[in-house]
Amino acid sequence: DRQYQYVLRRFEQNLQTSINLALAKNITVYLAIPPINLLQQPSYQHWNHFLEKKKESELQHQLQLTPINWEQILSIDPTYALATYHVGLQLHAVGNKNGLTLLRRAVSQDPLSKRITPEIQKITQNICQTSSEIHCVDVNSAYWQKMNGEIPDQELFEDFCHPTFTVGTDIIVEQFSQAMQ
Repeated sequence: DRQYQYVLRRFEQNLQTSINLALAKNITVYLAIPPINLLQQPSYQHWNHFLEKKKESELQHQLQLTPINWEQILSIDPTYALATYHVGLQLHAVGNKNGLTLLRRAVSQDPLSKRITPEIQKITQNICQTSSEIHCVDVNSAYWQKMNGEIPDQELFEDFCHPTFTVGTDIIVEQFSQAMQ
């Protein structure tokens, strides 16, 4: 967690430094708030390796069962990204708003994620809100709008984070075009 906090601080510092450099050279800055592919399964699927022996044994047992009871696994280890993801999907499927919270948490719990995280997205949003010198392009909101309130899916994401060429990039181009007018 300490290492991740360091990464977040460095991301924010590097982004702010880049913005300041561009502005000092009279370059117009457009900062995009990127969307997050919440439907991509976490790449880091390992549980807390510091669980007490009894919990570790129960977790291993639960993983052997078919079907896997992800809620039970999540109760054993709330840091297990894959369990958080599956429970989030289950809740979202039945219209429970906690599903979205858990899907965001699963991305944050995935230290090997290739995606932007909710924390990095929030840093970008904060910079947009606090700097009147830059133009913000809210691609995230445009993706959600396109999905009509549903979680953006494979129609908009090619893989873990890249937009689809046909629909995803069109939304991005449209958002940048509007910001440049």
